[in-house]
Amino acid sequence: MSWCEKLDKIDDDLNHGRMLLSSALLLTATVMRGVAHDTVLQWLNRELTGYEEEDFNRMKRSGFAPLLSPRNITGILAEEKGGVVVERGTAGVVIAHGISEIEGTLDSLFDISIFEKGDYHLMVETLDRSPLNLANVRLPLPEQDAAMYFTVLNLLNVYFGVMKLLREMIQTLKQCYTGAELIRHPNIQEVYANQ
Repeated sequence: MSWCEKLDKIDDDLNHGRMLLSSALLLTATVMRGVAHDTVLQWLNRELTGYEEEDFNRMKRSGFAPLLSPRNITGILAEEKGGVVVERGTAGVVIAHGISEIEGTLDSLFDISIFEKGDYHLMVETLDRSPLNLANVRLPLPEQDAAMYFTVLNLLNVYFGVMKLLREMIQTLKQCYTGAELIRHPNIQEVYANQ
């Protein structure tokens, strides 16, 4: 099976709920090692394992900040003092946690194997109507000695936003490395005639 066919299978499995996002990120990185540019492989790795502050800065300097957009969410910033949670207020942050950790957090609330079994939209609608929607998920922010609290749906938006980006990345990789976009160009004869 060619790397292009392997990417098609990953994309199809992800689209039809037969694979967790963490598995799709890992498999895509494995398939593209030795083919894709290091920047792509670094993005796949950081999405899987998490970002450091320098990663965010490097991506912004390099013009790749839009790849972080699904990770921009608003939550409640709080810190624990003497066993008591003290809220500092609402804040917008870029979630640095890896998809593996986000899946672990979600799995502590409900069985995320449902992600591998079918209709994402039905699952999100079900969560939207359940008391779980109102539950806050705590993610530590070690660099600030604090934590952010988000609703489950906020965290799912990060998950599905990264999933959408990965699926777009797979299509882009196939086009860039196979010339598929040129083949589909409606005026391909004109392109070559004018060269």
